Amino acid sequence: MSDDHTPRFDTIKALSVRTVTLVGVHYDKYPFPSGNCFDVKAEDGKVYNILNFNNENLKHLLKTTRLKWPIEIHPLSERHAVIHDPRIPADYYSAKFCEACSPYDLLPLPQKLALARRVLTGQDKYSKCEEEGLIKGMVFVTKDLRKENQSLWDSDPDCEHDIVEKPSGIECSKCGGWFCY
Repeated sequence: MSDDHTPRFDTIKALSVRTVTLVGVHYDKYPFPSGNCFDVKAEDGKVYNILNFNNENLKHLLKTTRLKWPIEIHPLSERHAVIHDPRIPADYYSAKFCEACSPYDLLPLPQKLALARRVLTGQDKYSKCEEEGLIKGMVFVTKDLRKENQSLWDSDPDCEHDIVEKPSGIECSKCGGWFCY
């Protein structure tokens, strides 16, 4: 039987993790549904932000299974890639990309549609970065965490929060509680 219809994706080897975001992550069981974003150094000398995986799950697999470097990735752009390695169990991959680290154009279609609905209903807002000092074209998604009753880290539980938006999240101006997104 011919495998002419087998989907194929060009991959290159990722050699190591280069940088990781520092967001607090707390779940009871692997694989974690979300976690810290990271980038990898690849065999072509480039650094790629990984969009479909979180660092906690990768570290767990490297520590507890036979998964070793290099790891196969599929570049989507000059700076972004997805892990595409048949050695990794399917439930460790994220179908949803991080909306803070992923360019809007690379989000999966269902995620773009869901974001559009959240913006239309006022649950989220987004803006495109036009400043040269930041990544031009990056889209910032801001959730109204008050509507989601999001808990703030290091906050006073009795405080009637006065939420102030920051570049990386929100903070209460009264008690100092915070949440990064």
